[in-house]
Order: sequence, then structure tokens, then C-alpha cells
Amino acid sequence: MKSIRTNDSSNLSLEFNKDASSQPARGILSAFLDYLKARQQLAVVTALGTCAILSALFLYLCVRAMIPVEGLNNWQDVRVGADFIVFYSSALLALGGEAALAYDQAILNAFQYEILGIEAHNLAWYYPPVNFLFLIPFTSLSYLEAFWAWTILTTLSLMIVIRQITPIWYIPLLVPLCFPVAYSMVAGQNGVLTAAIIGAGLIMLPRSATVAGLLFGLLIYKPQLAVVIPFCLLAGRHYRTFVSMAVSAVALILMSWLVFGIEPWIAFIHGMVHKSDSLYGPALDVWARIPTVIIMALQVFESSKIAWILQACVSVTAITIAAWVWSTSAKPGTLALALVAATPLVSPHILDYDMAILIIPIAFLAKDAWGGKWTAGRFILLLSMWTAEPMLRILSEKIGLQLGPFLWTVMLGYSVFLVMKEQGGIVKQEISGYRRQEIR
Repeated sequence: MKSIRTNDSSNLSLEFNKDASSQPARGILSAFLDYLKARQQLAVVTALGTCAILSALFLYLCVRAMIPVEGLNNWQDVRVGADFIVFYSSALLALGGEAALAYDQAILNAFQYEILGIEAHNLAWYYPPVNFLFLIPFTSLSYLEAFWAWTILTTLSLMIVIRQITPIWYIPLLVPLCFPVAYSMVAGQNGVLTAAIIGAGLIMLPRSATVAGLLFGLLIYKPQLAVVIPFCLLAGRHYRTFVSMAVSAVALILMSWLVFGIEPWIAFIHGMVHKSDSLYGPALDVWARIPTVIIMALQVFESSKIAWILQACVSVTAITIAAWVWSTSAKPGTLALALVAATPLVSPHILDYDMAILIIPIAFLAKDAWGGKWTAGRFILLLSMWTAEPMLRILSEKIGLQLGPFLWTVMLGYSVFLVMKEQGGIVKQEISGYRRQEIR
């Protein structure tokens, strides 16, 4: 028997050598693939390093855009903090006891010109009066000082949140290099703050249900981005967090009511009804910056009625899928991905700077992959989310169709895939354990 095995082994060795000699290219390719597999983290670090270098160039341009050269204009002759003027001027009106006037576009334009001497190009104030509570502390500073303070504080908050997600010390340094984060910083927008709140809530969810709910409740300042969270909390049986979120949101509403009165809330609701035409009426250039279902539907069907029906159907479907993921999985990366993917599918009003929330699932999934195994699908997804903001905007402008919903659908689908994979692993473990018991 021993001689037979030896002969078989010799024949097999001869056949392999013969095949390898006839196809040397296959042997070289196999060796190269084995080399890459053995050095998987090195390949990932190299790819991420390349992205970081390119992103750093982008960040350099962004930092230059935040420094005035002539007056309040930067080297591109664009006002520093292009959108922050709305936050600053509205907060000043609220501080002077005239918060309701922030929702009057003509008065807001005149006030912005009065305090800064510049035209604000009809930038509207869409946010609920709760925002004034966040912004009034910055009114004690000049416009540029307030802009830099806002940008630095919100960015540092997000970096601290990312540091809590991943133990890798240098990962937070990459936060400003993420395209939508950098864009939000330059514009003086609140996308970075939103990402920090969502990330902090997810971090605290397994640690303190009450604190997590209080953090999620802060999103009442931008309620269209908080719609999915209550459904996910209920589906995941996080009842204390749900109640805490509701209490936090109601408390902020009542506080803003007591401080600024009821008039700003009436003006806010009235403005939402009449200003929606500026976004969902005739086709506008800004549509390329709104990666939502309703914009894509308006471009395809050119009917607001059909667009809203489609938006409603997609919203219900996305909430259902996200809730199922939260009811089934307990992995933070999967939960973060489902929540962030469903949010732009549900909300009709999300702009490119709001895509800073993508940094949260990127951090969670990267942490999971770093501690386990990088797959091609996960790496491509992370890279797509990292570059989503400029790529979606450029492609949507070129072809005249908003492509954002396709990315959100893929992300939500991948969260479902992760749940199925997780369930498959549990089943295999149960079968393996059952077989071991049988053997015993």
C-alpha cells in the first residue's frame, strides 16, 4: 500500500510539473495572487494610502478655500464659508428677538447685506428654530471667527467619535480627507455635526440606552435625517433609547419655544410649505446635489405626483428593510450601514454635504474588516462611499439623472447580505456543535 501511494504521488507530481511547464503564466499568476493574499493588509494599506494622498490634495484646496484673500473672498473669489452666512445671520436675528424674520427671504437678504456688506444670493433658512440654540453661542464672534470655530469644533467632535469607533489611532486623522466631510467644512454646513451625532448615538447604544437616546434626539435640529432612527430603535427593541430620544427632541422643541416664542415655529412651517417649490418645482441645477429618490423620479417622469408616490413607496420599503436588519443583527457595522443607507432613501431633502454621515458606516465596517478579513465587495463598497459625494455630483450633472438612490440601494442591500452571512455563520456553528454532541 505504501508503494502504491508513493507511485500515485510521483505521478501526480509529474503531471503537475508538466502542466506548470506548459503554462508558466498560470504559475506566475497563482504565485502573485498567493503573495497578495498573504499580505492582504499591506495591499489594503497601500490602496488606502493612495486614496489618502489624493484626498490630502483635495483637503489642501479646501483649506485654501477657507482662508480669505480679499475681504471675505478666498483665492477663488468665492465667499469664505459660502453657506455659513445663513447660520450666522439667522442666529443674530434670533439673538435680537426677531427669530421669525429669518424665514422671510427678503428680510434675511437685507440683513445679511447689512452685517457683512455682501450679497448672499438668496440663501434661505430652512431649519426649525431648535437650530438657534446651537448657533447663538457663535454670535459673540465675528463672521470669520464664528465660521472657523464652527468648523473646528464640529470636525473635532466627529474625529473624537471616529476614535471611539476604531482603536487605530491614526484613522481619525483621515476624517477631514473624506470628500463630503471636507465639502461640509468648506461650506460651513452642518453635515459634519449630523455625522458626529449619529456616530455618538450608535457608540452609546450598547453602553447607555438613555444617553444614546438623548444624542439621537439632538437630530430634531434636522428632522428629515432622523426619520429612520425611531423605527430602527423599535425594531431592535431599544425601547429606553426610543423614549429617551423622544424626550430629548420634545425638550429641545419646548426650550426653543420658551426662548424664541411660537412665531418662529409658525414661520418655519409656513416656509416649508411655500419653499418646497424651489427644490421640487421646475428642474434646477441644484438637483445634481440632492441624491434622493424624488429628484430622480422628477427627472424621469417629470410629474410631481408620480415622484411623490414613488418616494413614499421607496420610503416604506427602505424603513422596512432597515428595521428588519436592526431586528436581526447586533453588529454595529451592519446597523450603521442599514441606518445610513435608508436615511437618504426615506428623506426627500438631503444635499451633498449631508453625505458626511457616510463616514460612520465607513469607520464601523473598516474596523470589522481590519479585525477580520477584507473582502473585495467590502473594499469596493467602502471606496465607493468614500468618493460618493464628488462622483455622484459629477455623473449626475453629466447624464442629467440623479444616481444617488442606486448607491443607497446597494448599501442597504449589502447590509441585508451581511445579516444573511451572519445568520449563515450561526447556522454552521449550530450544526457543527450538534455534530460534536452526536459524536460524543
